[in-house]
Parts: sequence; structure tokens; C-alpha cells
Amino acid sequence: MPLLNTVLSPIEMIEHAASIINPVLVLVFAMAGVVGLTMMLMGGWRIFRLGTLGQADPKITLSSVLWSILIGSALLGMDYLIGSSLLTFTGAAKPSPLAYTGPGGKDTAKAIVDIMQFLQLLGTLYFFGGMRMLYRLGTNNPRQNEFYGKAWTHILGGLGLIDIAGIAMAIAQLAGASLPL
Repeated sequence: MPLLNTVLSPIEMIEHAASIINPVLVLVFAMAGVVGLTMMLMGGWRIFRLGTLGQADPKITLSSVLWSILIGSALLGMDYLIGSSLLTFTGAAKPSPLAYTGPGGKDTAKAIVDIMQFLQLLGTLYFFGGMRMLYRLGTNNPRQNEFYGKAWTHILGGLGLIDIAGIAMAIAQLAGASLPL
């Protein structure tokens, strides 16, 4: 326990906290894969029931079966989906450091990368929650206060947080400003 008796700067504290982000992100992707596979299997089961029961169960429609399979397959490949969205905007699957010229210099730039990775983790969780919400809405089994607009807000907001540097550059370009990126 060498860190118990040492004083850490805020930059060092952020760096130590950021060391757990990647393992947590791997766990989120694994959970999304398991949930996505379950959704796809449930979609297959529901299409079997739709074929055998016909109109006996009003909650099973072709639309709900397609939503189950599509959202399940998106969650199953969520790590590839998120990596490709980062590659599309920034050309790298990892966040790029923001250039910072104020006090702290390089140390602050390292902390900003760690903060951006934390925001990517939050974006991944929001994206995952939005996909689950969209699944529940598509299968006519929503929770209280769930609606399509909320689901799409979670999905799009999560994707925006996943590529926070690309979104910042896009907003700056639209506003006519320049960022030190």
C-alpha cells in the first residue's frame, strides 16, 4: 500500500482512477454481448411462437420480433460498433489528447485523455441503456416513463459521449470557432 501515505496531485488522482476504466469497459462490452445474444435467441423463440400460435398472443408481432433480432445483433457487436464510430470521426479507436497550453501543460493533457475515457464509458452505458429501452418499447413491454424519444436521446447522446472529441470539433466547426485539437 504505497499510496496510503503519499499526497497525490489531482492529476495523479485522475490517472489512478482512470486505470480501472478499460477493465470496466470490457465488462460492459461482455454484458452487452450476453444481453444481445439473449435478445437474438428470444427473437428466434418469438418468431417460432408467432408461426405456431399466429394471432393468439397480441404482444408477438413481426415488428417486435425484428426489433429483438436487430437490437440484439447491435448489442452483440457493440464493441465493434463503438470502435468503428470512433474510427469514422477521429481516425483512432482511442481518444486523442487535447492540446492544452495553460498551467500544468503535459500533465493536464494526460488527465484530459483519462477524463475523455471516463466520458466514453458513460456514453457506452447510455448507449446500452437506450438500446435496451428501444428493445422494451419494440416488444410492447416498456417500463414506466419510457418512450421512443427518451430511447433515441440515450442512444444519440451516448454516441456523442463516446466520441466526445469528434463532437467538440464538429460543434466548433459549425460555430466557426477553432479548438486546439
